[in-house]
This record gives sequence, structure tokens and C-alpha cells, in this order.
Amino acid sequence: LCNYYRAVIDLRKQVPALRRGSIEFMRADDKARFLAFKRADDNDTVLVGFNRGDADYGWEIPLEDGESVAQVFTASGDVANFPIRQKPDAAIVTVPACDGVVLKLSHGE
Repeated sequence: LCNYYRAVIDLRKQVPALRRGSIEFMRADDKARFLAFKRADDNDTVLVGFNRGDADYGWEIPLEDGESVAQVFTASGDVANFPIRQKPDAAIVTVPACDGVVLKLSHGE
């Protein structure tokens, strides 16, 4: 548990958008017990999703042309359990039950 909190603190230090900048709630699904929000500053945009439910959740993230998402952090540390399927206009991230993920949004050049 101590190592988890150290990792979360390090993540906040490394990604300033998690500490300041805008916040926008993206998705709240009470029945599935899923919550997602976006944090952004002048340099970075990160997406955070929490699945408190009993089943995997397919989080669909709308994307604009040239955008993509990549994992930065998972609550469980099990990166392989968070498949990301990129489509031209969206990414679908499978968030396992009782887990969470932080993603970085990248803009194509």
C-alpha cells in the first residue's frame, strides 16, 4: 500500500496537469459505478477513469482527428489488463473492475 501511494505521489509530481489546470467531468455511469474526468494545463491533457463496479467497463473516449491516448498509470499496476482499441474517432479503453487508469491525450502533428 505504501508503494502504491508513493507511485501516485510521483505521478502527480511528474504530470502537472493532475495538480492544476482545468477539470472537466467526462463520464459518470452510476449503474456501472464508473467515473471519468479530464485535467488539462498548457502542456498536457490527461484522462482519469475509475471503475468501482463488479465488471469490466468499456470507456469510449471521443477523439478528434490525429488524437490518441496512451496509458500513464494504472491503479493495480497491471498494464496488460487495460487494452486500448483505437478507432478513427474514438478510443475504447477496457477498465477492469475495481481499478483505475490515467491516460495521456496526444495530438497528432
